[in-house]
Amino acid sequence: MPAWPKLKLPLLADLAEQLRFAPKGAVVNDIKRTIETIQLLEPDNEYPTDWIAFRITGYRREAAEIDSLPGSRLRPELARLVEFLSAQSRLTSEDLKPLGPGFDQPELLKRWNISRKSLERYRSRGLVAVRMLSSQGRSSLFFPRSTTDSFEAANARMLERASAFSRLDGQSRESIRRRAERLKRKAPVSRARLSGHLAKRSGRSRAAIERALPARKRSERRPRQSNKARKALLDKWESGTGAGALAKQARKTRPAIVRALGIARRDRIERWDPSTRLPHGFRSLSPDSLGELAKRHPDSAAVVHPPAETELESLLESMRLPETPERHSERDFVIAHHSLMQIAGSQETLSADGLDLAETALRWAAKLRAALIRPHRRVMIESIDSLVGVALLRSDPFLLTSAIVHAVRGASLAIEMFMPEIATRREIGGNLAGPISLAVSRALAEWARSSEKELRSLRIRHPTHATRAARALGAIPDWTEHASPWQEALSPVRLRSQRDDLPAQDARVLRLRFGWQSTRPHTSAEIAQELGLTRIRAGATIQRAVRTALA
Repeated sequence: MPAWPKLKLPLLADLAEQLRFAPKGAVVNDIKRTIETIQLLEPDNEYPTDWIAFRITGYRREAAEIDSLPGSRLRPELARLVEFLSAQSRLTSEDLKPLGPGFDQPELLKRWNISRKSLERYRSRGLVAVRMLSSQGRSSLFFPRSTTDSFEAANARMLERASAFSRLDGQSRESIRRRAERLKRKAPVSRARLSGHLAKRSGRSRAAIERALPARKRSERRPRQSNKARKALLDKWESGTGAGALAKQARKTRPAIVRALGIARRDRIERWDPSTRLPHGFRSLSPDSLGELAKRHPDSAAVVHPPAETELESLLESMRLPETPERHSERDFVIAHHSLMQIAGSQETLSADGLDLAETALRWAAKLRAALIRPHRRVMIESIDSLVGVALLRSDPFLLTSAIVHAVRGASLAIEMFMPEIATRREIGGNLAGPISLAVSRALAEWARSSEKELRSLRIRHPTHATRAARALGAIPDWTEHASPWQEALSPVRLRSQRDDLPAQDARVLRLRFGWQSTRPHTSAEIAQELGLTRIRAGATIQRAVRTALA
């Protein structure tokens, strides 16, 4: 069986979480009501979310803002909810009797004369499937007759065309293979060109001809790129080397390099997993673009974050300076940060636009997270002082740096779990001081336990070495990289702040790309529109500017 369906609407994900430990009978009733709701939906009509929640659960849902969604979007989402609830509750055939008769997967394939792939496509379009657990513990799909009949009536022409497709039998496959052998003997051509020629002559699709041809010999197959090779290509590409130059270096085609870069970027985003870095109660509809988010939160779009300190001594001095965050701006920053993480976590395709949008959202989120943490750094240094003592740690810069890193990570976790709506329920403002103080104390307590041996040794030799070591604490990495683990990859240190040694055009492009000063990070499409260039030309301009800055 494939993986569980992913619920993309926050409302439905919240409902599924609420029903996680509900009795099976209650879950079946909710599934039944969901199926009835699907049959009521009209594709062109708008439906409020509180009405959807009431139809499924029977309870009125209290919400500050009520959104509406079209029926064409709700149908496939509700179908996913039905399958998710049935899989989550491990329902059996006895549990599903209230849903009435239906079809299993082989019966429905035979009824409509379609392939399994076609059935998967129909499920993504709103065909309701329920996961049923057998007595042997195996999962199978059950399609209720009521929803199957309504889907069949609404998509009669599509099903008629799908059933008219014929599949290659053994004799046809053998005939195609013989013709391919004859053509290869006449003139050696590539497999893709051969399959395209045979597809035109036989009236079949190129994919069908590819499957009919014999498998490539091991000597004919190109070795697949490893994760390490894809990462090396990505590092070169982000340093300003174009895809065409990488294709020449690797002796691959340009589409193969573009595909490898897309896989590497997608895998990197999945490792960061931005969709899980949100508080459980945060549910908001993400805007369609970063420009729309900037209009909703203008203060967040104009946030200025000064360059991070490069010396440990200067960092300690700046951390002790009192800074008071403005509560309204802090709340605005947090909501914009959570929306950006939601945008980055919702990009699941390998398209260049989707990956660029996710990476740009993460760049902006890193800038906001650093701006949120900066006013609370005094809490970190005071917590370190009260727990161990900064004077003691000055004799070991490595331990002092480790304590600061743990404190920054604790503050970052507090931002990820902070809910401004709950914090402002009694008009106390979006105050992060309490959650950050608590998270920093916990992180430092864990650090002290793990470093107990080093601290004990440090206390013994502290009186002799403290003064001498304090004079040369040395350099420290950018502390903002520990607040946002993706910042080092998406915003290199040399491209993170304003550069005055670059040509004016390159500086303008990099300011838009990486969000220098009071500018938010922009996608390639937004930069192309800003500069009046085509998308391809804008991409080449960005690559050239990055190459110049890193030279």
